[in-house]
Amino acid sequence: MGDAALYGVAMMPVSIGGSKYDPGKGVFSQAGLRKVGLGKGVGSTPVISLKPMGGAQSSTDNNTPDVFIAVSGGGGTAAAVQSASQIPEVANVLVGAGPSANVLHWKDRRVQ
Repeated sequence: MGDAALYGVAMMPVSIGGSKYDPGKGVFSQAGLRKVGLGKGVGSTPVISLKPMGGAQSSTDNNTPDVFIAVSGGGGTAAAVQSASQIPEVANVLVGAGPSANVLHWKDRRVQ
C-alpha cells in the first residue's frame, strides 16, 4: 500500500494570509510546499464543507471552510477520515477563506 497525499497548487496569482503565490507554486507553506502526507493507503477525493453565510456570523472570518479526506489505511494502519483541523498546513490555507472569498478547485484524475 502506498502513501496518500493532498496536493495544493496555485492555479492563478493568489494571496493567502498576506503571502503571494504565483501560478504553479505550492500553497501549503510560504516556501511553496505542494504536498501534505495523509498516511498509508488510498486517499479519497477531498470534500469541502462551506459554512452558511448570514445570520449572526455574517463576515467570512467565522466561515472558514473545512476539508474532509478519507484514507483507506494499510500496512497495519486503520482507515480514517481526517479534517483540516488535523492537518495544520491545510487549516492554515483555509483560514478566512469564506464561501465567497476563494474558488477551490481540484483535478481528480479518475474523471477526465
